Amino acid sequence: MKKLLKILVLLIILLAVIAGGGLAAMKFGVLPDMLGLFPAPSTAEAPAREPTVIERLGPPPVFLPMKPIEIPVIVKGELRRRVSVRLRLQIDPESIPVIEKAGDRLHAEYFKALMDFIPTTLESRDTVDLRALKARMVEVSSRVLGPHVVLDVLIQGYYEH
Repeated sequence: MKKLLKILVLLIILLAVIAGGGLAAMKFGVLPDMLGLFPAPSTAEAPAREPTVIERLGPPPVFLPMKPIEIPVIVKGELRRRVSVRLRLQIDPESIPVIEKAGDRLHAEYFKALMDFIPTTLESRDTVDLRALKARMVEVSSRVLGPHVVLDVLIQGYYEH
């Protein structure tokens, strides 16, 4: 009986060693986890890549050059000076067909606005306020083409002769 008890204890110890070794092998991935005792480690997501310059800043702006506009400044029937204004329009690329349709009308409206604005301004001042001129051109653009077609008006050149 003592001999049988010793064999039984040895078998239990041997079984515990084998089971422990098997569990350790499953834990460290040597054996597949058939019992589902050890969940797979979560895979850390790769860090997000750095955005490119175009992604960060968006698409480049689209500018449409306009023909130069010459304005004569006549005081008491005499030509005092000529003013030349060159404009560039920042536009939404999708609105190009709208501008192509109304481009000549827009140029004519700019001319009318400048013929009113520049001589009136130069009667009371020596120089033209370019910020006010830009605001007037943005307002004319919105009136002729509708809102949000011309995003901004750039005064590319202003020359007095």
